[in-house]
Amino acid sequence: MKVGGTILCFAIFLGSTSQSLAAEGGTGWYLLGSKTELSGYLPPPGVYAQSLNYYYTGNANADLNIAGLTLSGGIDADAFYSLPTALWVLDQPILGGHFALSATGVIGWKDVRAGASLTGPGGATISTNIEGEDFNFGDPVLGATLGWHEGKFNWTVGTLVNVPIGFWEKGNLSNIGFNHWGVDATAA
Repeated sequence: MKVGGTILCFAIFLGSTSQSLAAEGGTGWYLLGSKTELSGYLPPPGVYAQSLNYYYTGNANADLNIAGLTLSGGIDADAFYSLPTALWVLDQPILGGHFALSATGVIGWKDVRAGASLTGPGGATISTNIEGEDFNFGDPVLGATLGWHEGKFNWTVGTLVNVPIGFWEKGNLSNIGFNHWGVDATAA
């Protein structure tokens, strides 16, 4: 009876789950760490320009041994993005704060290498490697922000919209664009 009850509970669990969705390429379009010091500060009215540069390198490797078989795999990735941004803070107050519009371009390079091998008990090995490298334009990001100042205190609310017109190709490991719209709300 315990085995039947376990199977019934497992069947109910599987039947109650919903579809899961993952970010394409295992990453989202929001660049973690891009909002740091003074993230709640909006400059005075005017037009501003900046360029942020972002570099990432990382790797992961794993080995799994089951019944005399060894499955080994790993991935190495490097990326560099330049993010030129234009910001326009309007003169007219809105809701007691200042309203700003921004546009960020993305120019980037990405290099991804992945491999896997399966080794049998006799030492015979099957392996595969894939890689992709590209330098291209990514999706532009448009933004709108409303910011307030009170003495030494500053706070903002805003939204960012990813516009899917950057380089993207089905099956390419090193796509710079995301091939889908994205919206992000921020508050600081």
